[in-house]
Amino acid sequence: MIMNPTFVKNTLYTLILALSLSACGGPKGFEDLGNGHYRRLDKFGDCTPNLYDASHFIMQVRFQSLDRSDLKYEFQLHHHSLHSLQLKENEDSLSNELSRAILSMNCGDAMTLRLPFQAFDRSFLSAYADESMFAINENIELSMEVLQTFVPGEYSQYLMSASQQGELDESEAIELFLMNEPDHDYEKHGDCFIQFFARGNGDTLTVGEEIIIDYNTYLLNGKKLDESTILQFTYGMPGQIVDGLHYALSFMTIGDEALVYMPSQLAFGEAGSAGKIVPRNTPIYFRIKLMKSEV
Repeated sequence: MIMNPTFVKNTLYTLILALSLSACGGPKGFEDLGNGHYRRLDKFGDCTPNLYDASHFIMQVRFQSLDRSDLKYEFQLHHHSLHSLQLKENEDSLSNELSRAILSMNCGDAMTLRLPFQAFDRSFLSAYADESMFAINENIELSMEVLQTFVPGEYSQYLMSASQQGELDESEAIELFLMNEPDHDYEKHGDCFIQFFARGNGDTLTVGEEIIIDYNTYLLNGKKLDESTILQFTYGMPGQIVDGLHYALSFMTIGDEALVYMPSQLAFGEAGSAGKIVPRNTPIYFRIKLMKSEV
């Protein structure tokens, strides 16, 4: 008899879960991980890639104090790859056990942990909760569900599509993308975002100055829309470039090279660009080099 692979997988998961719960101590339904850490597997997923192999993921997270019933909060976490989570044998067991529990999750899995707040020390979640929220020895319940995982390139496409459809604010989509590029810093100026990759030694711009920019235009998903273009214009004069790029130039100096990200309201708006090269309601970015005109 040939059995359905999905049925076999779900049956095995159920059996493993039942066995692990029957052997555990502590809170009912939780597996004892030691050191006051307990885990409950709430749901098994079968989407791909798994959490460890994903380039990015979205996780629903809920913190609940077990000592103060009124203290809880929930949010949706966007994060880049967890490959950087290195377990060190000489590191205390608190952060190691939390990291191991998280790294064991797959796409679609849901898990609840009960543990002291200090277990978050040095984990990637420590940036989202601190001692202003919970006391260091306070017992908390942490629920996590992996909603989506992405292979390289998919996350930026997801953010662009979600912003076009109004599921995400465009500026929020840009910042989520930039926050999850941990190797590249960025500056935020209102709804305009700048990633410098070369700094010049020239002066800041003055209104009426003749300048040159060498630029390319990209969609947020990385699609290149044009070849390198040289444009000479008078800085400060309206109608020559999109508002977001004009605003970004006020934070740059001659010789700077940067990526400049902006939502559609600072670029091509609700209508999109001529010929619909840039679709409506679409965040974009420019790769630019700022030069002084010799004229």
